[in-house]
Formats: sequence, structure tokens, C-alpha cells
Amino acid sequence: MLQGCDTNQPLTKFAAALRAKGKVFVGRYLRRRADDPSCLTATEVTALFEHGIALVLIFQHKSNRVEEFTQENARKDAAATLARLAELGVPKHVAVYLAFDTDFVKSNVHIALAYGEIWARAVKEAGYGTGCYGDREVLELLTETYREGWGDLFDHRFATNAPGWGRPHDYDILQSSLPYTILPSLQVDDCVAHGYEQAGMWQAAA
Repeated sequence: MLQGCDTNQPLTKFAAALRAKGKVFVGRYLRRRADDPSCLTATEVTALFEHGIALVLIFQHKSNRVEEFTQENARKDAAATLARLAELGVPKHVAVYLAFDTDFVKSNVHIALAYGEIWARAVKEAGYGTGCYGDREVLELLTETYREGWGDLFDHRFATNAPGWGRPHDYDILQSSLPYTILPSLQVDDCVAHGYEQAGMWQAAA
């Protein structure tokens, strides 16, 4: 299993130290606004690639409240996702994970499904891969509710909040720890993944 982490903090100055700790991939965020302080930057990409660290791209914008998952926001977020990808020069084969970072239940999961379908279709039509990122119970609910169609929309799954989960092969990436301080002033969640290509990661060009 590949060892990595995810964080909402910029990693430019931490790249060498993370690689020294055995991290070969990191999950980093794309935001609706490029000037958001937690948004991945081109400078950060360069630093990570120089130290042999691949990227898992995650789009998230206020996705911790059910009411944010409107169809209008899905269109805005798809447009913002594609804008960030273009600005960073991300190759078309790379996957972007969409965050479902709230506790959907059976009575409101249809809201997430409608949002996810709009976002995923726009991103896939532009030539990128897609993934869904969230609590494993939420991902299971989404998958079960949409049946086979969810797999057509989303190529990858990244389960959060899953330390100790005994079925890692159900996911392409698994968040394997609670947040902790790995380096002075840097907090991360540890993650494991089955493979770079299997998870749709962005790697430095050979």
C-alpha cells in the first residue's frame, strides 16, 4: 500500500520533510476561488513533484452542509473545478474527487445524487476522471441508492474517517488516522492507497 496524507494546508515548505517521512502522495484541495489560502497552487505542485510526491485532487466548497448541495452550486462547482484544473495544467487523465463531507441519510440523499450527477458529467465530459470523497457510510449510501449508475459517474472512492476499517479494498484511498500534527505547524490525516493509477493521482511527467 502507498503511504500518504491529506491536509487543507499548503505544503510547499513541507514537501521534503513529508517525503523523508515516507509520504509518496498527498490529498490537496481545489476551491471555488483560486485565491483561497487552502487552494492548491502551481508553486506547491512543483515542490511536491520535485520530491517525488504525487497529488490526489479534491474539490470542496462548503460541502459540510446538506443545503449547499444545490443543482445551481453543482454547476458553479463544476465550472470552478475545471477552471482550477486548467490554471494548474492538470493532464486530462487525472481524477478529481468531489467532497461529500456531511452526514447524508436516506431521506435527503437524493440531493447529493442530483448534485453529484451534474458535477461529474461536466468534469467527465471535459476529459478528467472523477472520484467521490467522504465518510465511508455516506459513500456506501450514495452507491447503494444510485445502484450501478454511481459507478458510471464516479471512477474512484476515497473514504474518510476510517481508521481501523478492515476492508481497504472497497476503496481506492482510505483515510487511516485521525488528524494529528506530523511536523511543526502541519496537521494531516494519514492515508493509504492501492496505487497511483488506480486512484487517478497526478504524478510528475516522466
